[in-house]
Amino acid sequence: MSNSFTESMAVHILANESNDRRFEDFCIELFRDVDQIEYARTSVSWDHGRDGKDVSPKSGPVPPYISCSLRSQALNKAVQDVTRILQDAKPKQLLICCSQPVSEDLEIKIESAIRSVAPSVETIRVHGQERLTQLAVRFPRALEQCYCAVSAAAIRGTRGDTIRLNLCQT
Repeated sequence: MSNSFTESMAVHILANESNDRRFEDFCIELFRDVDQIEYARTSVSWDHGRDGKDVSPKSGPVPPYISCSLRSQALNKAVQDVTRILQDAKPKQLLICCSQPVSEDLEIKIESAIRSVAPSVETIRVHGQERLTQLAVRFPRALEQCYCAVSAAAIRGTRGDTIRLNLCQT
C-alpha cells in the first residue's frame, strides 16, 4: 500500500480526532508495526486504563500496555490511566500516546509523574502528536487503515485551502 498521507495531513487528522476508539486502534496498529509486537485492543468499557496490550506469549505474565488520550490534559490522563492499571498489574513497560502536541518538557513531567506512582516500571515511552505523525508517515498502514477516506478537500488543504476530512469509521 503506498503512503497517501503527508505529515501535515496526519497532524490535521490527529489534532481533530474526536473518536477515542479510532485513535486507540490507530495507536495499537501503529506500534504493532513500529515495535513488531502483537498489540491488541482491550474491551471498550472497563478497560482498567489499558487501551492496548501485547497478547503474544513472549511478553510473559505482564505484557506491555498502551494508554491513549485525546485530551489536552495529557499529564492528568496518563497518571489516571497508570494508577488504574496498577490496581491489577505491575507493568514493566508503558506506552502513552496523545493526539495533542506534547513538548519535551511535558514528556519529562509525564514520565516523572508516572514513575512517582509506579516506580517499578522499567520503560515509559510518551508519544505526542509530533512523534505519532512522523512515525505514521514512516509506517503508513495504521493511518491508512484507520483514516482511509481522506477527501479531495483534505488534499487541497495541504496546499493552504480549507481542510475538511471524510474519515472512515472502523
